[in-house]
Amino acid sequence: MKFLSTMVTNVELIDEQHRTLFNHIDMVESLGTMPIPKDKAVETIKFLGDYIIKHFRDEEELQRNAKYPRMREHQKLHKWYIREYHKLKDEYDKHGYSEHFAHILNESIIDWYSNHVLVEDIALGKYIGAQII
Repeated sequence: MKFLSTMVTNVELIDEQHRTLFNHIDMVESLGTMPIPKDKAVETIKFLGDYIIKHFRDEEELQRNAKYPRMREHQKLHKWYIREYHKLKDEYDKHGYSEHFAHILNESIIDWYSNHVLVEDIALGKYIGAQII
């Protein structure tokens, strides 16, 4: 999965963090195997845990500063994804690595970021951009 020009929010901090995320995802996908190898799955779980804490905190601070009118809805989506992340992590902690786990990890990443970035974060970027002008 590549970071595409259609994913640019024009908010430098958000775009840089998204690029980092998509570079990580692309690195995992470039291995060319399905399911994701165990070591990369473990690395990705850790990466996502660290990433969502920082990224969501930074994004929510931008929303507060800009008085983003959809802030509550956006934050609910962040909370939902944090719960989904913890479900994934719990699944791994309880049952270890499996092809099923690798599949749901991959689907979770692709679905969340494709939909969230392309819809919610683009809208946030447009709002913040309009506030600057």
